[in-house]
Amino acid sequence: NRPGRQPNTRVFQRKIEGVAVDTAVGILVDQSGSMGHSGKIECAREASVAIGDALHGLAFLGVQFGLWGFDSNHDKCARRFVEGVDRAEPLRFHHYKGMDENWDRVSGRISYMRDLSDNCDGESVRWAAKNLLETKANRRILIVLSDGYPAVATMSSPSRIEADLMLAVTQVTDLGVDTLGIGIMDASVKAFYPNHVVIHDASDLQNTLMNALRGLMLGQRTAA
Repeated sequence: NRPGRQPNTRVFQRKIEGVAVDTAVGILVDQSGSMGHSGKIECAREASVAIGDALHGLAFLGVQFGLWGFDSNHDKCARRFVEGVDRAEPLRFHHYKGMDENWDRVSGRISYMRDLSDNCDGESVRWAAKNLLETKANRRILIVLSDGYPAVATMSSPSRIEADLMLAVTQVTDLGVDTLGIGIMDASVKAFYPNHVVIHDASDLQNTLMNALRGLMLGQRTAA
């Protein structure tokens, strides 16, 4: 079963027809433990379905998308030094939709999305961007849903982990991947993503989220 009541995406689709041609979109969802508070993971599920429905309706224009979750497992040790960050736990990625999978067939997987452990955002953004860069498309967009700052077991300082996320966003942008940060009941995305919006509940899906997504597809900057 698909979670939540979803917004009508027909208006969204009509407004960007003829523009969003041959675009690959990645949706990356923070599944850290803090997402288990105040209904955040439920909001993320509903937002994921809303975005998926909107993008699925644009498939005839060559729009394709993938949907993944991410966290890191603090119960296991896997030390790795990447981009100046000394990470001491393994990354985990959760597959909900591949770029070539049919949304109608796999959207029910989102019901399994739940809060888990820690979050190493910088490396996760790079991983998702790599998937997009390996997809044949004229344009690539990464949408990240998150409820706060990076948090991972590390010998590096918290400020270094945060700086790495800012660096990752800059790096993937330079490689041709546009980004949109969606704050789930939290405005921390403003610190990391030049394009960002914050949603608080399902009522924000119709206007705030769809407007941000439409603006991104049209190449407009979003900061709300």
